[in-house]
Amino acid sequence: MCGATLSEMSDELISSYHNFEHFIICEYELNLLSQTIHSHFIEDHQKWMETTAPYHDARCYHAGGHPITVLINTERATRKNREPIVFNRDLILGYDKYFLQYLEGIISKHNFSKLTAKAFLEALIQDPDSKTPAVVRFFEKRY
Repeated sequence: MCGATLSEMSDELISSYHNFEHFIICEYELNLLSQTIHSHFIEDHQKWMETTAPYHDARCYHAGGHPITVLINTERATRKNREPIVFNRDLILGYDKYFLQYLEGIISKHNFSKLTAKAFLEALIQDPDSKTPAVVRFFEKRY
């Protein structure tokens, strides 16, 4: 979700979510999976989109288009009018584990041409837009 979309969300709408922070982390994780698959397994991306849960695509190019911008834009947008959301590294890591299991589950049920869990992890580590060091840099300013 880009900053423009998030900045237009009212406090009332944000408060209507059971847990907006967790919703945003799920959006981040789904964007991380999709971006990596799109960049490294383009032949499997359409099938991925057909088999995964729906989400808001964060590839808003004027805002950077990287999955981490989902978290950055949320923190920035919520600082304006309400108690800001500040993401916790341990919570993100817990969701990372969950969504890797989610990925493995989808891969086990569908016949992708090149996408495997091992190949995905190898691609993620090498991807400058999606790799874990981008998340580490995001949290370094707090810890």
